[in-house]
Amino acid sequence: MDDKVLVVEQNEDLALALTLVLEREGYRVARAANGFEAIRLVTAGGVGLVLLDDDLEDLSGGGVLRVLADLSVRAPVFVVSARSTGWQKDAFRHGATACLRKPFDVRRLLDLIEAFHQAETRGVWQGDVRRLSVEDLMRLADLSRAELDELPFGAIRLDGDRRIDQFNSFEARAASFFPPSVIGARFSDIAPCSLVKEFADAIEQGYATGEDRVLRFVFPHHGARTVVSVRVFGDRVTRRVWIFVSKARGQLAPDLTDAALGDALPGDAR
Repeated sequence: MDDKVLVVEQNEDLALALTLVLEREGYRVARAANGFEAIRLVTAGGVGLVLLDDDLEDLSGGGVLRVLADLSVRAPVFVVSARSTGWQKDAFRHGATACLRKPFDVRRLLDLIEAFHQAETRGVWQGDVRRLSVEDLMRLADLSRAELDELPFGAIRLDGDRRIDQFNSFEARAASFFPPSVIGARFSDIAPCSLVKEFADAIEQGYATGEDRVLRFVFPHHGARTVVSVRVFGDRVTRRVWIFVSKARGQLAPDLTDAALGDALPGDAR
């Protein structure tokens, strides 16, 4: 990945602060105050990553993403917004790589950049759950346990008490858990990451309204920072919540295979 980051932010103070932080970490930084200038700079080439404000006055972040897609310009785009809900799913649908809600922890931003930089060297994503349609999610909710084990991404189902009642083979390998050891456990005990407000809110909205949410996180995993996509989907028919998780290819536990799952011992939650 090219080390130039384009900061597209019309708040001058925030743009300057981000520039200073990124330059201190060794990145070259270019700045754009509006969407049209951002498109011009990205299409000129040499930009490795775009940090894009979704709330620009001239052209929304979604508008910038659509134009870049129409021009077949490919660059990782991290979209940021001060809005609490309703924008992340649209941003991912239009091609965003990650979403951050303002105010965000700068360390989280730097972790995301570094993790994506590393992921680029590992190749394509396997079964990225961001690409699933709502119809896909509904079909997945009807799969048998054996069929869930064939999926190329993690599938976890929570019952009405927030306890795990489905935990497929992919997630078992990814999280280093023996599935029978987690069935019946509270998800928050197995995955402390779910205590992050953004994650916890998505789960509660899944129960309350059946809302479909797309999230991106960086987790420590086998000694490295790992980027994962998370899809939280509320099944209003069964009053259960599904959590689908995908990560970059090659980031599964190297010592856990399908054949070894029966002898695997629980490990640390991601």
